[in-house]
Amino acid sequence: MNFLRRFTATSETEASTRDDGAMTARDDMELNTASHVVERVPMPCVLEASFDGTRDGDLVFLWTLARGAARGSAERGAVNAFFDAFGEMYANWVPLIGDITSVEDAGCRRAHPREVVERAVSDAASLADRLDGALSTSMDIKEREERRANVGIEAMRALEVMSRSAHNRVVMVQYGVFKALMSACKACLQRLLTIGASASGADGASGDEARAQLDAMQRVIAHAVSILGTYLKEDKSWALQELTESSAQLCLIDVLRIERAASAKFNGSMRDTASSIEDAATAAIGYAIDGDVAMQKSLAAAGALDIFFEGVYSRDSASDVDAKFIASSIAALDLVRRVMSGSKANIERAQAVGMFNRLSTLVRRVSSLCNGSVDEPSVSGDEIEGVPWDSERVRSVLLSEAPVPMDATLSELYSLLLKLVERDEGIQSPEGWASKGAKELLAQCVVDALTESCSSASLPFASARKCLELRSFVARFVSDVIARDPTMIPIVRKSRTWEVLLDCDTFGPIQSASEDDAEVKSDDGNARLRQRVQTQVVALLLKAGRVASEATDSISECNALVGAITTRAIQPSAVLRCCPALELFLKLSSHGASKALSEIEAPGRLAGALSAQLKCWGSDDISFCENHSQLALPTPHAAALGATLSALRSCLEGPDVLALSTLNNDGVVDLIFSELLWATSTRDFAIQAVISLIGQRINASSPDAGAHRDAWSTLARRYVQALPRARGVSFDLLQAMLRGLRNMLNNPNGSGSSLRDLLSSEGGGAEFVQIVALCDGDAGENVALEVISTMQAVISNSHAAAATFEKVIGYDTFMEAIQCARGVNTMSEALFGAFMSLIVDDTYDRENVASSNVALRNSGALRTLLQLFNTLEVIEELRILLFTSIKHLLSTSVTSKATANSAGALDFFLGWYTDAEAHRESLLEVIRLCSSFSMSTKQVRHIFQLLKSDEVSSRDHLKLIQLLQHSAKREGPSTFFDFTGPGCGIHVNKQLTLPVRNGYTICMWFRIEKFPEAGNPVSLFSLLVGNGNGILGELNTDKLTLGIRGAAGTTDTASLAATIEENKWTFFVACSPSWSSFAARGKIIHGFNVDGSSKAPISSEVCRVHFILPHRIRHV
Repeated sequence: MNFLRRFTATSETEASTRDDGAMTARDDMELNTASHVVERVPMPCVLEASFDGTRDGDLVFLWTLARGAARGSAERGAVNAFFDAFGEMYANWVPLIGDITSVEDAGCRRAHPREVVERAVSDAASLADRLDGALSTSMDIKEREERRANVGIEAMRALEVMSRSAHNRVVMVQYGVFKALMSACKACLQRLLTIGASASGADGASGDEARAQLDAMQRVIAHAVSILGTYLKEDKSWALQELTESSAQLCLIDVLRIERAASAKFNGSMRDTASSIEDAATAAIGYAIDGDVAMQKSLAAAGALDIFFEGVYSRDSASDVDAKFIASSIAALDLVRRVMSGSKANIERAQAVGMFNRLSTLVRRVSSLCNGSVDEPSVSGDEIEGVPWDSERVRSVLLSEAPVPMDATLSELYSLLLKLVERDEGIQSPEGWASKGAKELLAQCVVDALTESCSSASLPFASARKCLELRSFVARFVSDVIARDPTMIPIVRKSRTWEVLLDCDTFGPIQSASEDDAEVKSDDGNARLRQRVQTQVVALLLKAGRVASEATDSISECNALVGAITTRAIQPSAVLRCCPALELFLKLSSHGASKALSEIEAPGRLAGALSAQLKCWGSDDISFCENHSQLALPTPHAAALGATLSALRSCLEGPDVLALSTLNNDGVVDLIFSELLWATSTRDFAIQAVISLIGQRINASSPDAGAHRDAWSTLARRYVQALPRARGVSFDLLQAMLRGLRNMLNNPNGSGSSLRDLLSSEGGGAEFVQIVALCDGDAGENVALEVISTMQAVISNSHAAAATFEKVIGYDTFMEAIQCARGVNTMSEALFGAFMSLIVDDTYDRENVASSNVALRNSGALRTLLQLFNTLEVIEELRILLFTSIKHLLSTSVTSKATANSAGALDFFLGWYTDAEAHRESLLEVIRLCSSFSMSTKQVRHIFQLLKSDEVSSRDHLKLIQLLQHSAKREGPSTFFDFTGPGCGIHVNKQLTLPVRNGYTICMWFRIEKFPEAGNPVSLFSLLVGNGNGILGELNTDKLTLGIRGAAGTTDTASLAATIEENKWTFFVACSPSWSSFAARGKIIHGFNVDGSSKAPISSEVCRVHFILPHRIRHV
């Protein structure tokens, strides 16, 4: 054939080489197209090699004898002697590799003489003809040895040495080495099993003879397989077609099949030899099929796949499993990996013949042979059930996934399994990974096999330790594959991996409420290993959940984690790992975790677990991990209770979607009001849980809004209705609940306002009565103060709630209830502070009242406080504090004056004037401030009566007369609007038509009591049409800003310098002769567009803005 001419090209002339070049190139192209192999590489040239006459003198002499010997036994002996000496001399020979400057190789540095190579190949080719005579039996020992010498093992050994040289391999192909090797292998394989049966079963001389014959054939096969493997590994790019034509691959498959059967039947050294040949054949086949789809299909058509699959773990092996057998199985698995990569049909065939069941068995056996030297950490003094009693250390442990160490064999298997499930992007085949589902199918089969291997459901483990070590191996594998490819998570779920890893083999038997911990724990000496694997499994679940939440959803992982908590609620070792993992998951993957946990109703299930713990262990001892600074470690039960409470708290305080799912779960709410609220150790948690749930904003557009609203209302009512019971249990509990209710009412996200509306509308104010009724009996001043503060929160910024309060209770009844609870007839500073907070609807601070931005707002509460000053014993310090605070508030706010006027405060102050000798100056100033706002005829007559009184000095007469004179001069308008809160204002619901043809004027009086501390502007007016276009104005302390909102939704502004003083009435007027002066085309660009084309700066011709101040007018 044409490529043989290329083998001899080096001995041809340069001209003949050029003549054959075109034909060789054409043949190369045809060969490459037919075999679908990788791109060809240049073939090594053939060298003219020769022995070194000085160094190789003895070898040259033997070669001369062999070449000149007559045919017969003398020739056989001479040939064997030469090749035996050749093998010994070149046993460690490594051919020189490098640039070739000459075609001659003196001294055999790169190759061997052609005639020597030819003789070795021809000797191998005739081996089959000599084999029957060489293996015939004889009674004479010498004759048997002479016959075995006819096999010619020495020549096979020499060929293996020669095959190390690329130049030799070219020459060997020229002389038909493949056919020679195939002939020798087939002849030996045909007799192998027959002679092997005699060798393993016979004793004495016949057994020795059979074993000697078997050894001779195995040596021939071993040399042949080694030579073929070298060609497939080194010269596959140019020698594959010749190998295929000589059926070398099929011969290797026969070797693999027969040697595998032999290793199963033989013992001792014979089995080791068979296993070694099996491994060599496996490696050679691997070289052949690696990356060659056509070769894979060819072997599949020949039925070779089943042989490969069976090699993963030979079920028909009668011998004990040892390291050699495991090594052969791992080599077979590597071969299978190459066969299955990219071929869904091959994967399905592997499934059909049970290859993955063999893989499962292999994994378990390799793990069982592992030396088991686990580096177990020493027991730490601050650990409970193997879990650090420190939140930061727990976080570190759950994010580290420390696996159990592996030995070399297990590590090799681990790496191979990872390659099995990894996508090889370099594989391109008609049925490769492009074939839909090939990768997923293979990954599913591998994960199924691994999951099955660590499950004791089908086959028990020899020991609990081996089971735990294998589970650590599987958990490590799953962790690595999902980290590399998140799409593996659905495959892991489908394999029931979470269910297996969380079963009794990892966490021990499930404990019942009637069992004691000592009855459940087994002293198997594996406690530390078990704890380590438990932590690793939970850490794997946490990692999988985080990865899954970023890809799709983590419902399965959350369900497994929460299921472990609920199933093993009274098993501290499980709770102390799973609950912190759940908290960490919520913290690190808030959105995905909260959505998944809400889907599986995690809060309700956690509540069930907590209820089981409380029934079994009680609530007297609960410890939280964040309180790890305590001197002694808590008991496992106390730590587990704290971990469950902490996990439930994280769910309730988590994102809205998770907290809202709790509202519709009766389990959580029932647990709060039936158990948690009444135990000292859990009441704070219960109150905070209700605060979190009531603080949720319910989206009206949500399809579940109605159900959420009903559940929310029910929870709020149950909390208020529980207050009387709390009063009977403990005043501390009652005060804590009232503080919690205030937190709910003061929530700035809008839920507080919703709660006020609920309390004021439900049942005609029945909840108000329940709260005030808490003061009945001997509740004490502390409860009375809490009730005052709570009612302040209830009616704060709510006209409806305030009206309901006055209608249902009233301030007179309220005052009587407060006094009933206090049981004393003196005014305390705490009571004064509570009423002042109620009056100003804010927190009253006696030290900073002068600098605080508050005003008198609650006239009913103010009147009640003044009545208490009339009826109770009050120390002078409090009277002075009252006058000082009222004086400041009246002097800084018109709202305060209006509130005082509504409360009739001036009547109280005038009535106190006669007896207030010690602080008459302060009282007189308060009277002056009240009278400056409003004074009735009755109050004027009262002042005249004071002027007639002998108890008033002449100096005070003058001050009272000046007070009357001052009250006649009003500062500001008699009627005004008080806009005290965000969004307050006057809304005129009248459709305007803009532009206005004849222009317009905007004018008003305004008074800024206090600008926002953050420096934000105060809105003054907005004149807008239906589509949102129009004019807006706002004020800062140093400027007026006017803006025009155009059709495009943009707002252009212009600022005018102006000094706006606080607490000063100011008149504002803005005039425009025509709408176009302000808003031609709705645009302002450093001025106003006058006619739609030209731009002019702000001027008196375009826009007149007047600030009319008292006694003067300033024109801008």
